[in-house]
Amino acid sequence: MSTPFFHAQATKSFRRKSIKCLKDEQGGLIQDYFRGIFTSIILTPSVKDECLTCLMPMVSVDANAALLHHYTADEVRQALNQMHPLKSPGLHDMSPGFFQKFWSIVDCDTTSCVLYFLNEGSLDPRLNATNITLLPKCVNPKIISLCNVVYKITSKAIVNSLKPLLSDIISLAQSVFVSGRLITDNVPVAHEINHFLANKYWGKTGDVSFKLDISKAYDWLKWSFLKRVLSRLGFHEKVVCWIMTCVSTVSYSFLLNGVQFGSLHSGWGSAKGTPLSLFIFILCRGLSNMIREEEL
Repeated sequence: MSTPFFHAQATKSFRRKSIKCLKDEQGGLIQDYFRGIFTSIILTPSVKDECLTCLMPMVSVDANAALLHHYTADEVRQALNQMHPLKSPGLHDMSPGFFQKFWSIVDCDTTSCVLYFLNEGSLDPRLNATNITLLPKCVNPKIISLCNVVYKITSKAIVNSLKPLLSDIISLAQSVFVSGRLITDNVPVAHEINHFLANKYWGKTGDVSFKLDISKAYDWLKWSFLKRVLSRLGFHEKVVCWIMTCVSTVSYSFLLNGVQFGSLHSGWGSAKGTPLSLFIFILCRGLSNMIREEEL
């Protein structure tokens, strides 16, 4: 039975559970926090050049020809079906499951939109609009990006074409995000190395291990560096253009209590939440290339 008393209690409960604003540890608003991430990091040219000199062309002419094939509707459908139906929804609360369930209705518009970019090279910036929200799965909610599902399908189709090349262009020392390799394989290796270092009392040559903090690695990726890495690896200009378009056209808004607010355009970084972001992350492995170069 609805009475003024119960209505007032429900309203009070809603207000108590609502988040009025999001601030960082210094009291700055969430918009300013992300604006600082996307606009304040400077990577000096000398550091970039040193990383790039260690890269050698690894993508052959035949591999580029395979990447530049004419994409079809079947590849679009395959990319969609490979996505988990309950993955995070896009701006309009439509998850991949919605597209999979009602594909007979959305097939024509979705396929034409994806193929127009893959075959013609034109991407509507509205497809790359992304919401940043809290993920309430733990005591301290984590921030994730909610990307448009159509954009996810597009990036998934590109990654499907790139997958056959990954084993050739990604170092054997890289075990994360690569099919057939597990990051857990490195746990016993790291344990044995540190055990060896802790018990080494002889020899003229010193050894060292690094513990690296890659916090916000997606957010701090410089676009100019990414473009030079792709070109250095030997990717065709059109493939480089695909990836750079996907990365550079992203725009961010924020979700608070289910309401979208704010707008932010980044100058660097790679939006998390898409298959392409993982591929970009493992390609731009400048430090590991420099270490391998010194070993040789």
